Amino acid sequence: MKKAIFLTITCISFVCCNTLNSSYYIGLGLIEDSKKNYTVAESYYTKAIDLNPKLAEAYNRRGLDKYLMSNDKEAIADFTKALEI
Repeated sequence: MKKAIFLTITCISFVCCNTLNSSYYIGLGLIEDSKKNYTVAESYYTKAIDLNPKLAEAYNRRGLDKYLMSNDKEAIADFTKALEI
């Protein structure tokens, strides 16, 4: 019973921490977007995706940065992924 409770708490903590960390990187990306540092912002959104691959917002924002840098095919792939989620 103690093992089951410990594993449940560990899993919940892991999920919560990844969500908070991915939100942190989204925030950093937004800051870089405001400065028109799209390459740097894209890298932050990629880090957010690495931490939480089901975060549609990160795919959408990364897609927008790719679009602004004229990487249309990659932008479409990110927009498509965001819609799938």
